[in-house]
Amino acid sequence: MATSAGVVLSVDDQWRLIAATPRVVGDARANAFGSAAVIDANDDELVLLTAEHLVRTGQRSYEFFSKESHPNPAATLSIAESVKWSSKSTDLAIVKIPIPKEMKDRVWSVIPIAAIGERPKLFPFDAFSIGCTKGAAPSVSEESVISKRVAKRDEMNMAFFWESNLEPQSGRSGGPLISADGKLIGLCAAATNKHGYYTHLDEIQVALKKNGYKSLVPQVKK
Repeated sequence: MATSAGVVLSVDDQWRLIAATPRVVGDARANAFGSAAVIDANDDELVLLTAEHLVRTGQRSYEFFSKESHPNPAATLSIAESVKWSSKSTDLAIVKIPIPKEMKDRVWSVIPIAAIGERPKLFPFDAFSIGCTKGAAPSVSEESVISKRVAKRDEMNMAFFWESNLEPQSGRSGGPLISADGKLIGLCAAATNKHGYYTHLDEIQVALKKNGYKSLVPQVKK
């Protein structure tokens, strides 16, 4: 897949990103679907980022896909997750999910967080989003990020968001925005006036550092 500027995401990279973007399933009867991004995995648990509005109430399951299983799930984690931190202003949540014994040997795909020095600085720039459109299996979409915006999503706080040229469809909330070199730089938060808004990398890095996940934020490149 190549963007208008010729930025290429290889087939292998696309499948790696799809495998690290689980479908979030709430009340299936109400079509309560969303997306998430796996940012760390160890023998006992997964650490995910997702949209805060997806984890406010109720119980959820997380469905994971592979190249071989797509468009059907390869694995489902329905064990209650732990929402370690969430913010309405940034529409961001950090979630931990325990890995059941029968899945201890599974290899989980992970999306690395971009370092501060890797944040794109000139607009527009090409990127890719991953998400579960209308509750379908995750797919890759080309994006053009046109600006950095400040928005107010609660009564008190402002937050930074990337603005893209495309309005994300339902089900893609919580899915990752990916830079040209395959790093996570944002998370799908909202659609307004036919544009997409993604929680900005700066907000994600601050949230991880403040909540005990500093090791997942790469050092600044000089």
